[in-house]
Amino acid sequence: MRVYAAEACKTLNRFGIAEPKATHSPVAVNKLDLILMPLVAFDRSGNRLGMGAGYYDRALQACQHQTSTRPLLIGVAHGFQEVNRIHPEPWDISLDAILTENEYIPIASKLIRGHHQQSHNSETAFRS
Repeated sequence: MRVYAAEACKTLNRFGIAEPKATHSPVAVNKLDLILMPLVAFDRSGNRLGMGAGYYDRALQACQHQTSTRPLLIGVAHGFQEVNRIHPEPWDISLDAILTENEYIPIASKLIRGHHQQSHNSETAFRS
């Protein structure tokens, strides 16, 4: 997976979706503050079930244990996608929080670490 600056999106792919031109340099994952991650299912421990290709896990693997430089990982879901328990694989990278149409669910054990507690105010960032 490659991450590009938003202003780099200038080319439409065959589906009409804007994509970055290949001439732009990708942004390093550890330079990002936040990644919004789609998911199929989640649990309140911060585990997520994606589409099964492992794109996010592979992209985040290098900075998984570098909590001071790793972006805040927020899963974006519908409330009905919550399940009681997901059994993660050893390579799965868990979320720092989940955002649904009904609530913001901080994963306390994750948000207490490193810069996430200092630079991301989880209680007020998503209040309506």
